[in-house]
Amino acid sequence: MASDREERWGGGDEGRDRWDDGRGRGRPLGGDPAVGRQKVKGAGTALMVFGILSLLLALVQLGLYLGSPDTLLKPYHDMMKDMTKDAPKQPGQPDPVPPYDEFKKQQVMFGTGGSALATVCSLIITLGGVKMRGASGRGLAMAGSVLSMIPCTSSCCLIGLPIGIWALVVLNNPDVKAAFAASAAGGLDRDRDDYDRR
Repeated sequence: MASDREERWGGGDEGRDRWDDGRGRGRPLGGDPAVGRQKVKGAGTALMVFGILSLLLALVQLGLYLGSPDTLLKPYHDMMKDMTKDAPKQPGQPDPVPPYDEFKKQQVMFGTGGSALATVCSLIITLGGVKMRGASGRGLAMAGSVLSMIPCTSSCCLIGLPIGIWALVVLNNPDVKAAFAASAAGGLDRDRDDYDRR
């Protein structure tokens, strides 16, 4: 006769892949939530730190574009003028580098928009890293991982590419999926851990 524990878990090896939440609803595991919680720490921390650094840089850029655009744009405009001063010109052809006032207006518009976008995306990356470390909010963790790999959404894109790939690989690990599923189900992984220790 099966024990109460075996009846609850479904018995045999199959029972180790499912558990009962006490309300007759079995949930698939396919991995060990306790192991998954440990696996997310490294990649989650890296994603969070990258997001914070990217957020700080984006805020600095946004502040410069809004408060002191000449600090960024005047040296850049002068450099472009020097690089193109000896370039041959055709009659009627406009100057390859527009006057500074026009150049500044264009760059402030695009720079402000880009920095604002990077600020929002960096905030999502940071929150995704925080959620990943706690094995909760898998959707936000996935979004943060993907955004970290896209050059136009963060201010440190070269660093974000390997971190984002690492985070996505970890998020698709069966143990990690089980940890997120257990968190979403209200910490039911503790029941399974109790079962495994018996």
